[in-house]
Amino acid sequence: MSASRRFCLALVVMCVLLATGRVSFSIAQDTYKSDPVDPAFGMPDPTKYDKSKKDQKTEFTNLDKAAKAARGASQEIADNVLRGLTDLNTAKVEFDRHFTSLSFPSMTQTDDDSLSKLGTRRDELLKTIQDVANDSPVRKHLTEELTIPYFSKIAADGGYHPAVRLNAILIIGDLNRREGSRNIEPALPMETALKILVNAANTADTPNYLKIGALSGILRHATIDGQMQSPAMDNALRQQCVDLAVSLIDSTAPTESNSLSDEQYWIRRQAVQILGAFRTPGTDGKAVVALRKILDDPTTPLLLAADAVEAYGNMVFTSAEQANVANAVKSIGSIVSRYLKADIQEIDNYIAGIKDNRMINKRANATSETNQSAAASDESGAASGSGAAGGKSQAKSEAATQSTSHADNSVKVPNYKINDARQRSKYIVFISRRALDGLAPKRRNEVKQPENLKKLAAADPATTKVIEQMVAALDKVMEQTDLAPIKTPVNTTSASALLEPKKPETNDERLRNSLKAGIMSIETAIGVNAPVEQQPVIKSAIGG
Repeated sequence: MSASRRFCLALVVMCVLLATGRVSFSIAQDTYKSDPVDPAFGMPDPTKYDKSKKDQKTEFTNLDKAAKAARGASQEIADNVLRGLTDLNTAKVEFDRHFTSLSFPSMTQTDDDSLSKLGTRRDELLKTIQDVANDSPVRKHLTEELTIPYFSKIAADGGYHPAVRLNAILIIGDLNRREGSRNIEPALPMETALKILVNAANTADTPNYLKIGALSGILRHATIDGQMQSPAMDNALRQQCVDLAVSLIDSTAPTESNSLSDEQYWIRRQAVQILGAFRTPGTDGKAVVALRKILDDPTTPLLLAADAVEAYGNMVFTSAEQANVANAVKSIGSIVSRYLKADIQEIDNYIAGIKDNRMINKRANATSETNQSAAASDESGAASGSGAAGGKSQAKSEAATQSTSHADNSVKVPNYKINDARQRSKYIVFISRRALDGLAPKRRNEVKQPENLKKLAAADPATTKVIEQMVAALDKVMEQTDLAPIKTPVNTTSASALLEPKKPETNDERLRNSLKAGIMSIETAIGVNAPVEQQPVIKSAIGG
């Protein structure tokens, strides 16, 4: 498995963990603590009752009914308060009891069933909060006085199960001060929650899985803040988030002796995405420096490099000198080239793997046929008195010759493989083009257009020309990788129609050829693998 594939697999696994809470740990459950549910709400354990015995069955039934009735009554009180049918002050004790003694503790239990439902219960709690009016005192009480204090304690306490702690930090990260209205105003995340997330990600002894959960919440805050026409986040808090992201990028940098672990890779990607979402260069351009380290490193994993390209394209630079346009353009071109080459290699590896499997099967069949032929020769030789060794040798030679003479080297690459490569190519082409000239279509619900390097390079004709060449090459790749059916007019009266038609390219051949053409155009534009006299003078006065 390639490094990029391994990283993609790690991302999928982490996405499942973050999204659903469906995760199991091999450590014994009794090593973790959980908060007790109020005894009045406690459901009886059916494994502790022998229902074949009438008295135990009756006891279980009565306890089960009582617990369900208590839960139902508590839920009804909470619902009435949430809907404004009952005043909070009147039912505050029972309202608080419902959440702190039933709903919240249920998300700290460590049995398999409870752990598997963490994601569902988290969604239910967030939906409950979202349905309460923004200006309601009930909402303020539920979020600021109940939810945040409770789950902050859970997230910070290493005695709880890792999945429980991760679920707690995700709840904090998804809390809003104000819910959004479609096409009117965005949601406003809670700054109180953001401070907790930053502190968790910034604490040295916080486990990486919890940092990943905290960073996902910070990224949500950053994305909303970066897209607002008038950002509502406190400037000092925004700078604190940027400084955190920069420090995480620096602290997770691979060394010659140590490569990135999957967790470090994930943290590094999230930190880069946070910088791109905030769009600010940071104090003394720290964010720009951090991104350039990733852009300029030819060993950076491709998905991380793509994140850096997108973040750089979103950055609102204070000057062309800060953007270092010319060198940034070369780095982006190199990343695009690496990406397209990796897609070609992916297809080639698939074809090679199929051919290898065919050869293994052919050899196995040849061995089987040889053994059968040899056995038949032995029987024939024994019956006729001829030498068996000669018969074995001849049969083996004939079988081997037959198996290699009919080798089929054609491999049909399935459409899903081709589409995978197309999507990856289009992704890097799309974000790179936006970074270069910002004229690609806007993303859905995007409020602010990204910045672009071409605008910054307006005073530098050499770099502007390189950007234009790269954009033209990227547009061509985007067009050709659509793989639309080629329409060729047929003229039956023409003499050329009588000639044997040229064999059409397969989809994988067309994709490979379009990517190769794109690589050549990009590398020529940035002066890679081209004769010295043909290399453009990309270094400019404004960019370095």
